Amino acid sequence: MYTTAFIGEANSPIPGFNVMNSRSEGLIPEGTCTDPSGVSNPAYLIERYQDLTIDGSDSINVQGGKENLLYYFKAQQAETAKRQQFAYKFDEVGCHFVDFTVEDTSVSKQASTRIRFFVSNAKPRIQNVLMTFPQLGSSYGIGV
Repeated sequence: MYTTAFIGEANSPIPGFNVMNSRSEGLIPEGTCTDPSGVSNPAYLIERYQDLTIDGSDSINVQGGKENLLYYFKAQQAETAKRQQFAYKFDEVGCHFVDFTVEDTSVSKQASTRIRFFVSNAKPRIQNVLMTFPQLGSSYGIGV
């Protein structure tokens, strides 16, 4: 079991999130990305062109509730999305990030976090194999 604890500053909202794959399975940060200053940060391991969703519904306002919150997601080189769930896929390998900001409109305060991803090339997958043996008069299939 993996649990994430979100820690924030007093009198500020706390940006809480979950990262999920296309099958709505929760992902955990199993890799690292090193920033330009040499600091290693936890990163989610994903494949290039893999659909992912970041769900910001674990965020809380300054009173500890879910009301009066606005959500902003910004991937590198992309427009800012203003919604609670953000769907995205990276088309380049390497370390990338999505900045997630939550705003508590009741006190006009924001808090942000950077979500890092280590993107690798997708490994080839064989989905269907059909072997034909004409001399034996038979064929065998796997996944066909």
